[in-house]
Order: sequence, then C-alpha cells, then structure tokens
Amino acid sequence: MADGQGNSGHRRWADGFSNVTRAINTAPLASTERKPFSAATLLNDSELTYAYRQNWLAMDAVQRPAIDIVRAWWDVQSDDDPKGAEAVGRWLVDHKIKAVFKEALIWSRLYGGAAIFLGVDDGQPVEMPVAMQSVRAVRWWRVVDRRYVQVLMYDHDPESPTFDQPLLYSVGQRRAATQIVHASRILRFVGEPLPDDYREEVNGFGDSVLERSWDSIDRYQTCARSLTIACERFIQSTFKVKDLASWIGNDDGAAQALKRLQALNAGLYTGNVAVIDSEVEAFERMGLPMTGLTETLAQLRLDIAGALKRPASHIFGQQQGTTRTGAGADLETYHTSIQSLMQDDAQPQLEQLIDLVTASAEGPTKGQPLEYSLRPGLLSQPSAKDQAEIAKLEAEAADTLIQAGVMDPLEARSALMGEGSRVAADPKTTKRMEAEAKAAAGPEGAPEDMIADAETWRPPASVRAAARRGLKLRADQPPSNRAGTSVGLARAAQLAAGRAVSLGVLKRMVSYFARHEVDKDGEGWGKDSKGYQAWLMWGGDAGRTWAERIVREQDGD
Repeated sequence: MADGQGNSGHRRWADGFSNVTRAINTAPLASTERKPFSAATLLNDSELTYAYRQNWLAMDAVQRPAIDIVRAWWDVQSDDDPKGAEAVGRWLVDHKIKAVFKEALIWSRLYGGAAIFLGVDDGQPVEMPVAMQSVRAVRWWRVVDRRYVQVLMYDHDPESPTFDQPLLYSVGQRRAATQIVHASRILRFVGEPLPDDYREEVNGFGDSVLERSWDSIDRYQTCARSLTIACERFIQSTFKVKDLASWIGNDDGAAQALKRLQALNAGLYTGNVAVIDSEVEAFERMGLPMTGLTETLAQLRLDIAGALKRPASHIFGQQQGTTRTGAGADLETYHTSIQSLMQDDAQPQLEQLIDLVTASAEGPTKGQPLEYSLRPGLLSQPSAKDQAEIAKLEAEAADTLIQAGVMDPLEARSALMGEGSRVAADPKTTKRMEAEAKAAAGPEGAPEDMIADAETWRPPASVRAAARRGLKLRADQPPSNRAGTSVGLARAAQLAAGRAVSLGVLKRMVSYFARHEVDKDGEGWGKDSKGYQAWLMWGGDAGRTWAERIVREQDGD
C-alpha cells in the first residue's frame, strides 16, 4: 500500500534493448536471461512532484489535456425544462466548477487519481449514503489527490448497480483530520487504468500519465542537455606540452608540470582547454562536429509526441517535419482524444454533481428533478471551406435517405435546417430543399412544420425519454457493444429532440417493432444488449404503443 512517500515497491518493465551493447564480445546470454524488458522501479510520489515542478515537458503532459477538457466543457440541455437547464449552467459558472474540475483532473493525471469531497447538507454523517430526498444544498467541496484518499471498502453485492465499485473512502490532508466518507459524497477521478492486482498498490486508483511517458521525456531532456554542452564546447582549445609524459613520470617532473599548469588552471575549467603530450609545444583551437544532433533532437520530439498522444507541433509550438495538412490531421486526432477523455474521465463526475445539485432544495431547480443531457463543447471550429464540405455531405446524405424512403423531403429539410446544421448556411441547398418539400406537399402546399403526409405528430414525453435513455445507454457502452445503424441513430435523435414525425415514419416504427420483437428473447435484454439499446432508441415500448395507435387510427380513417 502506498504512503505519502510514494510506491517504493511498485515496479515497471523498462526496455532492456537500451543496454544491448553490454553483450558485445561476451558469451551469448542464456535463454532465460534474454528478456526484452527488465524490471525497474516506478516513479514515486516525490519524484512525480519534482518532475511536475521542475520539468516543463512533464508539467505540460499533465496540465494541457486537463486544461483542454475544461476549456471545451459541456452545455446543459433539457427539452422539457430549458430554463432549469440554463439555471444549472449558471450555477456551475457561479461556483467556478470548471476550476474545481481542472484541479482534480491535473492531480489525477499527475498522481494517478484524485477526488472531490462534496459537502452535501442532507442531515446525515459523511460515512452514510447521501439521502437524496433530504438534500438541502451542496455547501462546499475539497479537491484531494490520490496520496490522501484510500478505498476502504468495495461493493461486493453482484446485484448492486455499484458492484465492484468503492463504497467507503478514507479522506485526509496534511492540515485536516482523516474522515471516513461514503462514495456518494465523492467524485472520483482515476488516472491511467491498471489491472486490479496493481490498482491496490495505488490506493485503488490508477497510474500517473508520466509513468508511460517519462522515459521519452528523459531521453529528450538528456539529448537537449548534451546539445547544450556541445554548443558550449563547440570550440575546443588544446595546449600541447613537450615531454609532458616524462614530466609526470617522476616526482620532480610532476611538481614542475603542476607548477607550469597552474596558470592554465582557470582555463582548464572556464576556457575548455585540454592539455596533451606533444613533440612540439603549441596552442590550438578547433571546432567539434555537430552533425546529426539536431536531427536526433527532432526524432526525440516525435518520440515524446507518440508517448503523450499529442501532435509535436502542439507540444513544441512548431511543425516537426510535416505538412500543414498532416499537422492539422494530428491536431484533429488530439481533439478527438480530448472528446473521449471528456466522456470517460469527467462527464460521469459532472453528472453526479448535477444530480446532487438539482436534488437540493436550495439548488437552481429548487429540488425539482431535471431530465437533462450534457452536450460537450468543441476545442476548434471548422473553417468556412470545411463547413461548406460538411453541408454538401449532409445534403447528399439527405438525398440518399429520401430516395431510400427513410425520410420524407420536408422531414429531411427540418432535420438539416435545424440548429448546428451547415446546410442552413447554404442558400442554394436551402432553395432546393424548399422546392422538394413543396413538391412533396402537393399543389396546395403545406405549412413548414408539415411533411408529405399532410399531418405530423410530436412524440410524447415517454417516447422522448425512452429515446434519450437509449442514446445514453449506447454512449456508455464500449464501441464493440454499441447498437444502432445510421437510420436508427437519426430516428433516436429525432424522437429524443421531440421533433414532429410523419405518418410514414410512424409506419416504419411499427414495422421495426414487429421485426425486432424477437430481440426480447436475447441475452442482456433490459440491461445493455444491442437489441435493447436499439429498441429504446426507436422509442421503446411507449413508442410502439404510440405509433401503433396513430397508424391504426389513420388507417381506420
């Protein structure tokens, strides 16, 4: 178990090929000795702290992704209560929650874990679960890093939704007494993931991001220092002394040599002077070769970029032998990785905090439950050229869906002209979509909110809620277990947003539910199976009942 001094017994495997030259001109190693990796001690807490405070690359590796996560941040949205969502957003801003999360993310990345201890005023001791129905307010919060948080107990009930998750923590700080705190009062941030048996060595948390990148950072810094020394000694001075070897061969000669060289003593250290034996006494200055040093440094920069999973230009502020297009692609990949970090490393904690805040009698919603979603922000906006290309792709996709009978022209127009779409900014596309919609509506025309079937129906709250649950359940799954075709995702987004649907869409919903009734017999139904995700995304049981009722009424007409 780690203490305040770090993980002195925690070991890692370092690349043994760095010492391959030790076997030159020696007997071959036994097969049991030929290992590509050798054990090495991990950085302890003191070394991590020193690296963060003294090494700018280590500090940047820790800080930059955390800063970018809170810079992008999330927008709280709610179709049912937009004013409530706006009030929650203001509460987060007024209480500077961004800064709190940034600090927690930084310590999590540096030490492998952190926690935000929430001062929930619910009339219960901190070692008891939060009584949600009695929460008056979230009064305060304190960020503590992994060194001062320890998991005391896990949930061992396989039927519990928090199975195998921490139940109780021991939380302390240098200037505060240790407290036993229930997990419902803790926002837990975990660093780099570890296997279970190693996680116990770091108080139930993870690894520092520096563990996997420190060798690359150290190699770069060593090369940079060597380059600095080479620049300092670029001009080498040499003092050739006749019969120097014979002088230092006896006591008297050594004394004479020492006396003669005392005048050169300062130069020996400050002037980079080398004294060698020679037939003729002379003083020379010559340049040292610098070939390959800068190229080596550039390659080590790419090594660091790979270790930190960031573009070299983003770390060092310049292009590293790549085109602008390549650098832009690398930066886009980094921004995508930040979106993934937001979803995995910070959004669950923010949702936990918002659930507590909205349950608070003194909170922004006065204790009224809020059905909300979090929309992550973007670190960069596409250029005008990119927006035009996206608009073209969206319009082409709409044409394909219309031709396939998945969407009606006016329905496609409503989706593509909505908020966030680039199509709305293209006058030509707008005019064409309006013409198609008008033609589909017939010679009499139709109101803007109607489509080809001349009537539309807005999904009720139960259907919207089911679609949102389906989308959230899908987002929580690993990529290999995510359900939904492009059509299914579009339908879920339409229902979740409460957009009106046509009779044709309702008939397709009825057809979908009839085809996929058999999915209910599959494994994982009601939990996380792909069939269950898709069923919810199409509106769930409520959507089936709603669609069948309307289709039945309309067909009866």
